[in-house]
Amino acid sequence: MKIKFGMLILVLFITKSSILAVPQRESVLSLLEGRHWELHDGPFRALGEGTDEVLREISDNSSLINYLRFRALTALALYENEETAEHLERHARSQDSAFARRGFSSLSRGFSESDPDRVRRTAEHLMRSSEAHLRIAAAREMRRIDTSTFKSFLNREPEEWVREAVKQ
Repeated sequence: MKIKFGMLILVLFITKSSILAVPQRESVLSLLEGRHWELHDGPFRALGEGTDEVLREISDNSSLINYLRFRALTALALYENEETAEHLERHARSQDSAFARRGFSSLSRGFSESDPDRVRRTAEHLMRSSEAHLRIAAAREMRRIDTSTFKSFLNREPEEWVREAVKQ
């Protein structure tokens, strides 16, 4: 009987401690609220390990209002790990241009130093997008990464206003 009770206590302790290791969704959501929201890494870092996981879940949750999902994507730039990179790249390649733009922005902000090849591949993909604003964002990042690819983009871009916008 003592062994069964001891095992039960151990299981409850392990379960409770593993639940506490990941920040509560409400704690993360509260950091995404605010009329004049700006990204500050300190509060997100203070939540500890697992915050990126919660942010990925929030950004994928279609039942939430988009501004929270967009802010979650923005905050993911703070977390340089493979799961986050894959998540942001998936959003950057989304058919929804609002999510694609924000996913790419966070991908380039968070991974241009640690994984420039991933950012480059995603930028090359977006520079072929039918959405002009995605092409502009990707080309601006490409200008920083690879000037020859950027110049090639300028030569093949059909819309003059897009060519002018990427030079700014």
